[in-house]
Amino acid sequence: MATDTKPQSKLRIFLLWGALLACILIAPVFLLWRASNKPAMGEAPGAVYSIVMLVLAVLALAAGAAGYLAAIYTQCLTFNFSKPVWHEVKVKKYFANIIFPTLVMLGIGFTSSAIFTPMATQMGLPGQMGFMVPFFAAFALSQCVLIWVLVWAPLEKRVIEKRLAALGITPEQLSGGFYTGLSNPEVKGAGKRWYSIEEDMGMLWFTADQMIFWGDTEQFSLTRADIAQVEREWTPKAQRC
Repeated sequence: MATDTKPQSKLRIFLLWGALLACILIAPVFLLWRASNKPAMGEAPGAVYSIVMLVLAVLALAAGAAGYLAAIYTQCLTFNFSKPVWHEVKVKKYFANIIFPTLVMLGIGFTSSAIFTPMATQMGLPGQMGFMVPFFAAFALSQCVLIWVLVWAPLEKRVIEKRLAALGITPEQLSGGFYTGLSNPEVKGAGKRWYSIEEDMGMLWFTADQMIFWGDTEQFSLTRADIAQVEREWTPKAQRC
């Protein structure tokens, strides 16, 4: 099983992320610099504004964290592992990934606004702009972090363990394998990978003569003669999309 894949240029990836971070960081700095040369427009928000923003931040962070933990420990409300579950789980995870991390990022944005909006207003930014610049800067930076951090890895691990336990795989057998997913590089188009690039999730074992995979829907064993080449390479989350 060998595929010819052209690696992405490291320079291209570096330039892409550099441009993205520059847009996120330079735009607020430019707006603040421009506003600093103008007279202050009205009074800066006081303690009441900061308190309201912090209350909203706590509510958003608490809701996001509670929802995330509930999704992890209930396997996205999946409890029957006697039949294949990955297709159902990845659809639920798709929507959970929209809702709960967004709530956390909103909480970070409200916190940033509570701290920096009064400062921005004093520097001359109008009230609405003084709220938007620190809020969306914090929101965007949080989004960049979530691109690289695999926040749903614990969910996938739990799903694999529970599904393979239902198939008769013991904890001792699980301890000797690698958690992994299967995807087909020949499948093109975002529509066919809408909810997840992985088509199956399971455990992979290597022995002296075999490579064995047990997943949610597929199980196979390959001998040395069946395998042309095996390469193990870590790929950042941002390059998997």
